[in-house]
Amino acid sequence: IIEAAVKGKVDFTHPSWKKVSEDAKKLILQLLTFDQAKRITISGAIKHPWILKYLKPAKINLIEMRKAFQNLRQFKCQNPFQQAVLSYIASHQMKNEEEVKIREMYSYLDQDKDGNVSKLDITKILM
Repeated sequence: IIEAAVKGKVDFTHPSWKKVSEDAKKLILQLLTFDQAKRITISGAIKHPWILKYLKPAKINLIEMRKAFQNLRQFKCQNPFQQAVLSYIASHQMKNEEEVKIREMYSYLDQDKDGNVSKLDITKILM
């Protein structure tokens, strides 16, 4: 596959590709484009129809999110030692399902799916 990608020729005729959708194949071709200037960007890949088709919408509770932001504001007002202690405790006490929930919230806040959440993104959602 790597050799074919370097040459710019990927063959989807093998039986293992039979069940792969055309959208998925198009994305693969765009990701394997050798010329970096022509290759799809990560932002473009995240917005690709095949990715969007299988992306689960986040189940976000806006009341919970507002409470979380209030907690962050209070956290910011504490001295650095208190912040360090609370950060350590939180990172070691978080359960897997809580981490999943936080990732879903972040994904929801990242409206343009560029991997960054700006103050403007948060303001738009919470207003």
